[in-house]
Amino acid sequence: LQDLLQRQVDLLLHGDVAAAERLAKETDTLVLRMTSTSVTEAPAFHEMRPRLERLYERLRLALATARRDARGQIELARKGRRAIRTYHRNLT
Repeated sequence: LQDLLQRQVDLLLHGDVAAAERLAKETDTLVLRMTSTSVTEAPAFHEMRPRLERLYERLRLALATARRDARGQIELARKGRRAIRTYHRNLT
């Protein structure tokens, strides 16, 4: 689980949102298996819990950054489209 979460963070930080989404499905499957088999009740899991919480927080921040970057790209595309329309109107 730790490895999957870290890989998702790394992918997001490198801008590969699609790969991070694919890995998220794998992570979800693993978490479901873990909770259905009571792995989360084991002492070893309780020792790992703080690290997992930090990784989930890093993942949350990486997702927020990816969303912000996507919104910025969308806004640039809108501005570009407006500029092209204005330029086109001025030509005709």
